[in-house]
Amino acid sequence: MIKRVHFLLVAFSCLLSLSSSSAWAVSVDLLGAATYSMGTGTGTPVSQFGYPGGGINLRFGKKFQFTMGGFYLTRYYGRNGSTELATYAHVPVGFNLRLGRVISINFGGYANSILTYSDPFSGLEYGVYGGVGITLPLSSKVGILINPRYNYSLKQLTSGGGSPVDYTPNEVLLFGGLTFGGVK
Repeated sequence: MIKRVHFLLVAFSCLLSLSSSSAWAVSVDLLGAATYSMGTGTGTPVSQFGYPGGGINLRFGKKFQFTMGGFYLTRYYGRNGSTELATYAHVPVGFNLRLGRVISINFGGYANSILTYSDPFSGLEYGVYGGVGITLPLSSKVGILINPRYNYSLKQLTSGGGSPVDYTPNEVLLFGGLTFGGVK
């Protein structure tokens, strides 16, 4: 186990040193997240905040970056006077356009694999996203990243059971945490 951790630390250090010496960069973002679901559908959904989740984001490039990540997130929504809870794996894949050292615009697609839901929703949900990233540099390699993002779902979820419910889970996500590499 210690050898694996040591290997990962050495590999991470090599990626950071490569990112400062070449025309491309690899950045790693360790982020927490909160969600605000604003879904539409039957059952009179009501917007609510989800409690924090978290994950990792990888970005490749300097000014125009390819980005992909993996997050564990929660979603609350009200329906017919009750509160429903979902947990899901959120996988965004897209692009980041850096407009300087501090501001970036991000856009792309995402897929959510539903892990648990109070209602019997299941399967894969997907859509497109857009947002703005703000990086507050702490050094040439480390910064604080704040990234509000809007997810627009392209798939309507339908629950099974006796009285099916349709739900389209559009939401605002707020990611925040540390970014390593590519801060210059």
